[in-house]
Amino acid sequence: RKLLTLVEATTADEATVRAQLAAMHLRLFGEFAAADGPEVDLSWALFSSAVAGGSTPDAAWKTVLTAFFQDPRMLFY
Repeated sequence: RKLLTLVEATTADEATVRAQLAAMHLRLFGEFAAADGPEVDLSWALFSSAVAGGSTPDAAWKTVLTAFFQDPRMLFY
């Protein structure tokens, strides 16, 4: 895989997901984001809300990726 390099589609534990989200911020936006930083907090909130709402971790990753790809920062990186 090229984008989700630290997780499997079924990964949902917070520490691993946060590490992956931080890596995705760097790869997709060119911005360093600490795994416990505010940017990752927002991404984690989206992921965990999707899972809490009944989505599988796989579907939650799709939700997060959809949000990332719609972010205006994607246009300028």
